Amino acid sequence: MGRKNSLYLLLLVISPVLVSAEKGKSAWWSTFLISIVYIGFIVFAAALAIFIRRSRERRDQLDNDNVERAAGLDVEEIDSLPSLRFAQIKMYRNEKGEQQELECVVCLSEFKDQEVLRILPDCLHVFHPHCIAPWLASHVTCPVCRLDFILFWVI
Repeated sequence: MGRKNSLYLLLLVISPVLVSAEKGKSAWWSTFLISIVYIGFIVFAAALAIFIRRSRERRDQLDNDNVERAAGLDVEEIDSLPSLRFAQIKMYRNEKGEQQELECVVCLSEFKDQEVLRILPDCLHVFHPHCIAPWLASHVTCPVCRLDFILFWVI
């Protein structure tokens, strides 16, 4: 019913122009009224577009906030990751014959024997604690191999 009423209103507004066009006369007030209606429609459409855009931005921001909070690990979980000195890790990997990592892939600095490193439990990649903590706060994968280690911890 709303569309039908809008159509009647439009015809009512335009009708003086149509009548005056038939008589060959021009009524100044009908042109003025139509101009006001058009300008009002444009302002209304612009305001509606801005409102819809801002509503979507707010909704997307709230969705992103929820995703970011749920995506990473808590501080307690990050602190519970195993830690060893690089010298111990190097000795263990030499015994196993595995290739050893010599640098942190996050900050690209070489490990020193006395440094304490965090080990990701499933893939056994090692990082500086201050380098891996921000990553794990927003991700649940290893930055090297992208292994999703949350699945292994839950099972």
